Amino acid sequence: MAEVIRNCKATIYSESPNMLIPKKFKNLIMPRNPEELGTAVGHVFFGITDSKGVEKVYGLHACCAMPGGENLPQDQQLSFLSTKKVSGVVVDDSKEPYDDKLTFHITQEQYDKINAKAEDAVKNPPGYNILTSNCVVFAYGCLKEAGLKLPPQLPIYSPHMTSVGIRVIEAASKIKKAVKATAAEITSKFSKTRKLSAKILDNLKKPPVREGQGVATMAKGNIQQALQKMFKRGR
Repeated sequence: MAEVIRNCKATIYSESPNMLIPKKFKNLIMPRNPEELGTAVGHVFFGITDSKGVEKVYGLHACCAMPGGENLPQDQQLSFLSTKKVSGVVVDDSKEPYDDKLTFHITQEQYDKINAKAEDAVKNPPGYNILTSNCVVFAYGCLKEAGLKLPPQLPIYSPHMTSVGIRVIEAASKIKKAVKATAAEITSKFSKTRKLSAKILDNLKKPPVREGQGVATMAKGNIQQALQKMFKRGR
């Protein structure tokens, strides 16, 4: 099995639909305008970080939804009910806001597979359709090149399911950490003469390969950053 390089990562980012943001977290991460399409329905994109810590971020958009896209002909405008694809474009989404993210620690081989798929899409963008070829379908298609276990989706891929899945994964991870902490506490009570199996000890030490951060965690991090900035200004 290939060795996991800790600096090599793949991250799926989700701008959650407005309906999935609890009132107490609204506007803590980003300004939310329900009238904007992205805020209303959400958006999903992904990034890959190389062994030097440099991240490249990719997201699929409909050309008509980009600046100046309103000038495209009518047959290139989006329709919620149409199965026809309009022109798509893959862009650098590193400035896009997000509320939830899921990070994978991957190998160099996995990184190369995702990178090849993403760079090919930049040169040869897939068509865009809200139901069958949207931003989620694109992100999942690229990340699945590396065999990553992504949040489950319904037949129609959506940012809604991505955000919910990330939050479920985060909750499950917290439970696992609590179980590990309890197990570690129990093992610490054993005498030195009583041996534990190497497998148990390895599982306790094994770092996670998949880490989710939901909107609550993201909001908490933003609050802490804001407090730190205030503290520095006050010194």
